[in-house]
Amino acid sequence: MKVNQDAVLIEFVKNSSDEEINFLSSKLTERLQDDLADVLDYVGRNGSKHHNIDNLFRSASSCWEVYDLCDALQKVVHSESEKRKINIRTRN
Repeated sequence: MKVNQDAVLIEFVKNSSDEEINFLSSKLTERLQDDLADVLDYVGRNGSKHHNIDNLFRSASSCWEVYDLCDALQKVVHSESEKRKINIRTRN
């Protein structure tokens, strides 16, 4: 599952725009009030374009697995933002 999970997350992030990566990075790093809900909503809305990511989150058997997936997504987003040299904006 881990290898497949990583491949799905990497594919999802690589197909995301710089603006989308900025959004995800901000939400996954700061994790303020509704940030994780916003990320899950984003993943759900974009699941139609990337069925594997939607299926991956649906396969979580507990809330802890959802948090683990969010942590893994954060790492992939961070790595991709460094590769693309995206200047991540933070909220004040």
